Amino acid sequence: MELVSEGEYEGLVVGRIGDVVPHDWDHLFVFLADHQALSDPERPVLCVDLCDEPGRSFRVIPSEMWGIANNLSIANMGFESVRSISIGSDIIKVGGQVD
Repeated sequence: MELVSEGEYEGLVVGRIGDVVPHDWDHLFVFLADHQALSDPERPVLCVDLCDEPGRSFRVIPSEMWGIANNLSIANMGFESVRSISIGSDIIKVGGQVD
């Protein structure tokens, strides 16, 4: 995992992430702390696909990010499988529950 905090990315829209990610970057997804993540009391961080269908996304509360990152990184679950859990409310919570 790499943490980046750069003012130049403020206001970046999901569809433009591919424009700023280096082409040789070997990460499959990125977590973004956007305006919604910082203003919502649950802090739902945006998880964005960089590999199969760049731009697909879902939200996850911070306490569940580790599980999402682990499952995606070892291909235990694909992005679409994880994303399908969140369809409806768009936020994955405790134990993969969606609210």
